Amino acid sequence: MRILSITAQKPHQTGSGTYLTELVRAFDRRGHVQGVVCGVYPDDVISLPAGVHAYPVYFRENCGNDAVRGSEARTEASADPADRSADADSPSADAPCVPFPIAGMSDVMPYTSTRYCDLTAAMASEFSGAFLAQVDRAVADLDPDLILCHHLFYLTSLVRARYPDRFVAGLCHGSDLRQMRNCLGAAESPYHGQSYLATIASDITRGIAGLDAVYALHEGQREQILNLYAPSQPDRMTVVGTGYNPELFYHTDPADPAADNAGAPVRVIYAGKLCREKGTPELFQALEAIALDDCTPPFELRLAGGCKDPSTRGLLDVAWHYPMHYLGLLPQRDLADEFRRSDVFVLPSYYEGLPLVLIEAMACGLRTVCSDLPGVRGWLADAIPDYNTRFVALPAMTGVDTPDPASIPDYIARLAEALRSEVTAAHADRTASRDGSAPVPRNVPDTAGATWDAVASRVCNFYQKFTN
Repeated sequence: MRILSITAQKPHQTGSGTYLTELVRAFDRRGHVQGVVCGVYPDDVISLPAGVHAYPVYFRENCGNDAVRGSEARTEASADPADRSADADSPSADAPCVPFPIAGMSDVMPYTSTRYCDLTAAMASEFSGAFLAQVDRAVADLDPDLILCHHLFYLTSLVRARYPDRFVAGLCHGSDLRQMRNCLGAAESPYHGQSYLATIASDITRGIAGLDAVYALHEGQREQILNLYAPSQPDRMTVVGTGYNPELFYHTDPADPAADNAGAPVRVIYAGKLCREKGTPELFQALEAIALDDCTPPFELRLAGGCKDPSTRGLLDVAWHYPMHYLGLLPQRDLADEFRRSDVFVLPSYYEGLPLVLIEAMACGLRTVCSDLPGVRGWLADAIPDYNTRFVALPAMTGVDTPDPASIPDYIARLAEALRSEVTAAHADRTASRDGSAPVPRNVPDTAGATWDAVASRVCNFYQKFTN
C-alpha cells in the first residue's frame, strides 16, 4: 500500500508529532511505500525510515518576536540507525517557505509558534498555498492509496477539498477538537471577533465531515467527533488508540546493580510541555505541600519538555522545598533512560487526547499518577487491563482546558495526596532492598496491546474494509 501522511507541525516534538513518526515507522515495518508532508524550520532534522520521502514546508522562526533558538527549537535526530534525515537529493530540496512561525495546534507549543486564531486571510493563504503545493507534489510522486491527515482541522479540510476523488482520512489527537470548538465561536474564545479561520469555520467543518475515514484515540473522543462534526458517514469512524515503542521504552531488570539506588531520593518525573494547560503550576504546588510534610520521604522532581509559557518558566526559578531539575526537550531514547532511572511519573494535565507518554512510563516500570482525563481510564482498561495508574479527579472546568479557579485548591490537595502515597510506596520498595536483600521488582503492566504495530494494523484494516 502507498500511504501519504500529513501534518502541519513538526513530526517529532509534541505527542502528535511522535505519534506520526512512530506510525510511519510501523507502516514501514509492514512494507508500505510512504511519503510525509510536514511543517518544520530550516535547521530541523527530519528523521524517517530510509525510503520514506519527506516533503517539508519551511516556516520562518524569527519574525521580530521573542523566538527562542537552540536546543528547545531544534528537532532531535532519530535514535534509530535505520532512519535518516531528509537531504538535498530528496524530493524536498526546493520546498516552499511560509514567512511566519509554525502554526501550533496548542496555543502554547514547546517551540516558537503561531496561534491558529491569529492567522489573517493573507497568512492563511500563505499557509494553504505552501502546504497544498507540497501535497500536490507528494501525490504526483507517490500516487497514494491512503492520504492520512493528522488533526481534524484546517489543513485536513484543505486536503479533502483538493482531492475529492482520493481516499482521505483524518486522525484526531484531541487538541484539534479544542481548536475547532474555539473556532466555532464562544464569546471567550481567542477566535472571537478577529480570526479569519472563524469566518470559514463552516468550510472546515464541511471538509472534516466529508472525510472517507476518521480515526479516534478512544471511544469518548469518537463521540465528541460525532457531536462536533456530524460526519456524513458515521460508520466510517473507528477507535485506534495510541502506541509506544517497546524497543525504547522497557523496564530495567531490578537485579541490575544500576537500578539499586536505595539511598537516593525518590525520583518523580514529568514529561510534556510545561504550561498552564498541562497543570504544571499545580504540580509544583502539590509537591511543595508534601515536601513540607515531615512524613514524606526525600524526593526530587525532574522535568522533561519545552517551556514557552513565561509564567510557568518563572516557576522554575522559585526556591521550592524540594530539588527540581529541568532537563529541557529530550530525544525519545534519552527520555526512556530518564524513565528507567525514575520511580514515579506524573501527568497533571487538564486536557489530552490519549497521552502516549503515560503508556511509555508504565512500560518502563514507573508508578504513574494522572489526572482523570475523559476517555483515558476506559481505553486503558481495554488495552492494558492490569494498568497501575492512580487517577486524580479533575477540578471543575470552565472550558476544555481551563479549570475553575475556585476548584484548584482542592485539586492540588488531591494531587498531593496521590503523589505522597506513590512517593512513600516507592521509598518503601527501596528500603526493602537494603541490607543485601534483592530489590523489590517493579510492577510492569502488560503493554503488548498498545504498540505502534498494533495501531498501524488497526489503521490499515479499517482502510481495507472500505476499499477491498
